[in-house]
Amino acid sequence: MDLSYYGLTDTQVDIAKVLRPDRDDKNISPDEMAAYARSAGLAAVVRINGSLDRLRALLSAGFPVIVETWIEPKPNDGMGHYRLLIGYNDTARLFTA
Repeated sequence: MDLSYYGLTDTQVDIAKVLRPDRDDKNISPDEMAAYARSAGLAAVVRINGSLDRLRALLSAGFPVIVETWIEPKPNDGMGHYRLLIGYNDTARLFTA
């Protein structure tokens, strides 16, 4: 979804062939996703422990932001999950994902 914002037409299936050739691999790291974006000619930055103010500033400047969350459906069976943030409503204090 994020790549389409910049005009790329790579699908999730296309990208998975590169980033997740082993279908049992449950997690793609932020660094791996950023490397893929760079290989497609884009700039990408990975940051950890961002703040609400930083997210709001990036979104208001027109930059969609991918944030990582962690899902652990069963003990010791965790995986990263990503959400694409595209906006923030100051009045409602809600992100648009």
